[in-house]
Amino acid sequence: MLVPQGDLASLALQYLTDKGPQSHNYVRDYEPLFAPLRDKQLTLLEIGVLNGASIQMWSDYFPNGKIVGVDKDLKQFTWRPNVLLLQANVSTGEILQQVAEHAGPLDIVIDDGSHNHGDHMIALFELMQFLEPDGMYFIEDLHGDHITKQYLKLLQASPEQATMYHANSDAYRVLDVQLLYEENLALIRWGKVL
Repeated sequence: MLVPQGDLASLALQYLTDKGPQSHNYVRDYEPLFAPLRDKQLTLLEIGVLNGASIQMWSDYFPNGKIVGVDKDLKQFTWRPNVLLLQANVSTGEILQQVAEHAGPLDIVIDDGSHNHGDHMIALFELMQFLEPDGMYFIEDLHGDHITKQYLKLLQASPEQATMYHANSDAYRVLDVQLLYEENLALIRWGKVL
């Protein structure tokens, strides 16, 4: 079902995802970032799909997109033509690389997986290399992960230290870090080429 532009919150409520206004309300931050991309052919990867509510929301919101969900324990889910679900424990770099290679170039990554610091860092460093230069990488639910939050604050405070090799542009690039929604949602993007 397609909904009018600017109605990500309604989709979140329809599918009862915790990203909606009844819970974390991350759609408040996602909507202005995603609205210009809504009709694009993009790839969104979500780590941690639980019951598939957010995957259904993304599938409706990005009708021309490829929505890839990965979880170690997939529940019953209604098949959709633009959705690919992969069952995997993504706590190792090797598995994450296989997932990313299977998904293709990534435009949006949302880490809503284990909420464990080690898993956050492995996923960030493994998947950033597959993120398109204008892509967006999100880590949700940082309220319980103070180590990751502190690390991201350090990167935010010292952007010249926050560099990483980006294979797609064959250059080292700065990581641009923003903490959103009371510092419970992180947005990491590729910044300038060094």
